[in-house]
Amino acid sequence: MLLHFATLFSLLTSASALLEPVNLRTAGNYAILSKSGVTTTDATSVTGDVGTSPIAVSGVTGFGLTQDSSSKLSTSVCVTGKVYGADQYPASLTTAISDMESAFTDAAGRAIPDFTELGGGNIEDLTFVSGLYK
Repeated sequence: MLLHFATLFSLLTSASALLEPVNLRTAGNYAILSKSGVTTTDATSVTGDVGTSPIAVSGVTGFGLTQDSSSKLSTSVCVTGKVYGADQYPASLTTAISDMESAFTDAAGRAIPDFTELGGGNIEDLTFVSGLYK
């Protein structure tokens, strides 16, 4: 079977695009980013910022949050970084949530994940490296 060069080039270009990292844009500024809140019930250690929007920072529970005097962020002994809710830092979070949704759509459409069925669905006590998880 002969394959036309333009068709082969198109197939190779499409395949290499699937291998490119997912561009998180501003969502990449957060270790955890959620639209519906974040809860911990045990010893937790998060390195990086945590954000939740469109809900308020009160949607981040179990972290023992302390609101900063500026009222623009919260802190926690469990988080090496800052914790933000839509009521504290809404413009930046709105953009990050939109970028997260775009990144999710991109990743969900990829056929070649780096990791599949990680932990059989139980991710307790696991440390994640960069990659595409399905």
